[in-house]
Amino acid sequence: MQPVLDSDGSALRTDGINFDEGAVNVFHVHDVDQVLYVTAGEDIIATESEEIKIRPGDFVVIPAGEKHWHGATQCP
Repeated sequence: MQPVLDSDGSALRTDGINFDEGAVNVFHVHDVDQVLYVTAGEDIIATESEEIKIRPGDFVVIPAGEKHWHGATQCP
């Protein structure tokens, strides 16, 4: 995927991702900040020290280098 450049020239990657109910990914890190915006379902985002549930309308910012995982607990 080609990165999109924002106004200050830093890279911003945009993706649309859908998880099946109960599906999660593994711990991983990104070399740029990641922004998640929940459009449907009930989801979870976790770092090594906390887990939170996120719902439609929620934004989450994961800083570059933060080890995390995310996925769906319920689908619409």
